[in-house]
Amino acid sequence: MARSMKSYLPAACFRRGFTLVELLVAMGVMSLVVVMLTNLINGVTLTTDRSHRRIDADAGARVALDRLGLDLEKMLQRPDVDYAFHKYDGNDTISFYATTQGYGTASRPLSAIAYLINGNYQLDRGARTIAGADWQTPVFVSASTQSLNRTDIVNHDTSISEAKTTLAAIDYQTLCEDILRLEFAYLVKDAAGVRIAKDAPSKFENLRGLVVGVAALDARSRAMTTPAQLAQIAAGLIDAQDGKDILSLWDPVAGKPLAGVPEAATSNVRIYQRYYFLQ
Repeated sequence: MARSMKSYLPAACFRRGFTLVELLVAMGVMSLVVVMLTNLINGVTLTTDRSHRRIDADAGARVALDRLGLDLEKMLQRPDVDYAFHKYDGNDTISFYATTQGYGTASRPLSAIAYLINGNYQLDRGARTIAGADWQTPVFVSASTQSLNRTDIVNHDTSISEAKTTLAAIDYQTLCEDILRLEFAYLVKDAAGVRIAKDAPSKFENLRGLVVGVAALDARSRAMTTPAQLAQIAAGLIDAQDGKDILSLWDPVAGKPLAGVPEAATSNVRIYQRYYFLQ
């Protein structure tokens, strides 16, 4: 009797492979995961970059405002001394005499100090020590003339007539490369109390301090702009007004898009404010 023959094949011969549909589904899931991870990494990178830019701008503005505060603490606060707190359409200038050492070689601790925005839209600080020989002509002017805007001592090439010295270009150092806007208002005392005013008081004794605002744009954002666009950004931050501090004027417009200016630059504009009490 014939025995039936059975064939025995290895189990591997019966294993089933992936179908084309399964491979496509797997590839789609992997692509989705890669896209999600890429977006997550890009978001973290962008957030980190913005944080670094803000930290840089904060640090630069803090140094500049601290330096101004130190100079104002040593300002000669007398009604018979010249001060030049000039308000313009756009960037203002702040200049005064202070008992601090300037960039000159004289040992006398009295200097002409000035803060202004230069042609590159960066904050400059000027400081020229007044030499002993210059005191042959007094710094002080008539006590009956007490306007705060008598003498222009802020320009790079304008002499200070009362002190017989000059704040020339060599006397200026860039204090903060990020700051492109400088604006201030007065703290004025009158019968109603202390108020914020855009115009100087008629007498020095009514001046209680300054409200100073600055706007900064970090170096990487500046690289996206032209000088004309920097001027446009600065012009978009309005001048001081009576009864309002600088931040309340700038906050609604700072960082907003401007026609013809890269939004990546305007969105990184940072604004700062500080009160300085003089008396």
